[in-house]
Amino acid sequence: MKKKIMTLMMALFVFILVACGGQKKQKVSFYNWGGTINKQVLKDFEKETGIEVVYSEFDENERMYTNVKNSMKDYDVIVPSEYMVEKMIKENLLNEIDLSKVPNFKEIANVFKNKGFDPNNKHSIPMYYGTLGILYNKKMVDPKDLNEWDIIFNPKYKGKIYMLDSSRDTLGPGFWKLGYSSNSKDAKQLEEVKKLMTDQKKLVTAYLHDEIKQQMVNKNGALAVVYSGEASEAISENSDLDYYLPKHSNLWLDNFAIVKNATNLENAYKLINYLCDPKVAAKSGNNQATPVTKAREIEPTKSVKSNKVLYPNLDDLREQEVFKDLGDFVEKFEQAWEDVKAN
Repeated sequence: MKKKIMTLMMALFVFILVACGGQKKQKVSFYNWGGTINKQVLKDFEKETGIEVVYSEFDENERMYTNVKNSMKDYDVIVPSEYMVEKMIKENLLNEIDLSKVPNFKEIANVFKNKGFDPNNKHSIPMYYGTLGILYNKKMVDPKDLNEWDIIFNPKYKGKIYMLDSSRDTLGPGFWKLGYSSNSKDAKQLEEVKKLMTDQKKLVTAYLHDEIKQQMVNKNGALAVVYSGEASEAISENSDLDYYLPKHSNLWLDNFAIVKNATNLENAYKLINYLCDPKVAAKSGNNQATPVTKAREIEPTKSVKSNKVLYPNLDDLREQEVFKDLGDFVEKFEQAWEDVKAN
């Protein structure tokens, strides 16, 4: 009898162990741009679904790309920019997205869908967007001088111009000034742009990154080429500042994507769909513009939708150019940028 009882107890113990092992905690890893999301929405997701979000951040596409390529099993959902999506598709690093598992995809404005870097959104879904333009001090700049990109070549503002220390963001205005696409792979056009931007360098105070915003807030420059998010922050700190968006410029898109053979695929879909919900999208961005249309009618986004820096008229974005992957030509492009800075 004792033997039977012991056998039953052992069987029950094994059953409990197996059952507990089967209730392994659900997870999803999320690798995102630093400082762009309100982390409370991730806590809300965890509370509503019971799925733990393993969250980490990066500060440039290239670092994200290297980390993902070297350790794909550690990542599920990532947020590459447009040209990096294209690059990662070519290298078979991204999972094809089953849009039937992201029903909130319908909430995203059509102007942000089906872009050249990812036709039919087979591998990515827009998360945030913005533009590249000119932040200027209204007391230092004559508004009549704001004509496309001409002002950054105007000697009147010599020594009062800041430019981004970035090849695409600084050579880009040179391409647009000459009437070319910034995605051009024409070596002759690149040489023309290099000469133009080398000549422009004598007008530039400095090539900077995040420091540009504070320089403009502190009234150390008349104008600067910046992204809309940084411009919006600067304007909130100094009412003398304003933002001008040239007709031909860059529309940037940061996008949800799922890593190839993601460990937590179904949870990745759940997280992306959750963050595309209008009620969630309305409160998820830290000074980022959401492409989810209905989110603009929900607080706190409703209070800032009149901010034309973050939310320009959607029709004004149709001619804006999205950066594409330059492939092997990127080496010549980067060399041209190094030549500009060295001369």
